[in-house]
Formats: sequence, C-alpha cells, structure tokens
Amino acid sequence: MSGEKGGGVIIRGKCTLERVVSMNKRITEYQREAVKGTVFAPILKYCPFEMEKNLALALVKAWVPRRKAFRVGSRLIPFSIFDVALINGLPAVGQQVNFSEEPVD
Repeated sequence: MSGEKGGGVIIRGKCTLERVVSMNKRITEYQREAVKGTVFAPILKYCPFEMEKNLALALVKAWVPRRKAFRVGSRLIPFSIFDVALINGLPAVGQQVNFSEEPVD
C-alpha cells in the first residue's frame, strides 16, 4: 500500500480511479444493471477527478497508525471503517466477517 523510498512516500494500488472509470465506460447495460443490485452500485457513479498531490501527501504524513487517526495540529482525528464506507458509498452494516476463520463451503 505505502512505503518509503528516498525520503518520499509512495502509494501503490491496482484498483485506481482511472481503471474504475474506464471499466464503467466499457460495461454493457446488462452488466450495469447487475452491479446496481449490489453493494458496489455507488462505483457506477465514479467519475475522474484530480487529487491535490500536496493534500494527499499531507494526509499520509499525518496518519498515526497506532491510534488509527490523523494528527491535525495538536489533535488526533480518528478515522474508522465507517468513515471509509461513508466516503465510498458502501454499507457499513450487516454481518461481521471474521477473516481469521477458515472459509465455509
């Protein structure tokens, strides 16, 4: 996800906004209707936008992993999975998934 190289911060990820927007342009109406019935429906509304490089870098540098929060001035602003869900338009309710258990067939 992120790492340091030469004093800078590198953010890596295969699921980029550009790829999602490109996929949205290529899928058929049938596929679009199928996605609308899932938790991924908000992704169909994604559109390209420019992210301010300095803002992204400031957020990465302000992240305090141990506290799961951003340092803003002298305060820590917590950031939860519910915040991620809200930002992405995904539901944050339902059955809990325990990734440490063996899969059930």
